[in-house]
Amino acid sequence: IGLQQKLVKALLEQISSTNLFTDPAKLYTVAEAVTSSLTTDTGLGSLSELVSLGESLKGLSADRVKTVMMPVVTAPSDPNRVVAKEPAASRLWESLR
Repeated sequence: IGLQQKLVKALLEQISSTNLFTDPAKLYTVAEAVTSSLTTDTGLGSLSELVSLGESLKGLSADRVKTVMMPVVTAPSDPNRVVAKEPAASRLWESLR
């Protein structure tokens, strides 16, 4: 998870420094590459949703981003999966609203 968080911050820094958000054609090209290279949560799998998320981040600098980790436990049905640890996970979601 720590590496994923570093990747997101590095991407944000790179995107901000290249003014990607002000070039819609370039933004769509990058979003298309991202959607074909990563597995995303439901709702971020489409190109338009990812572009919309990117456009909503205009002006956000990586040094203002705080990453947090969802509290998890091993899933009872599958030891290779994790599920949200309650009630801590609900408190985290509530703090983000």
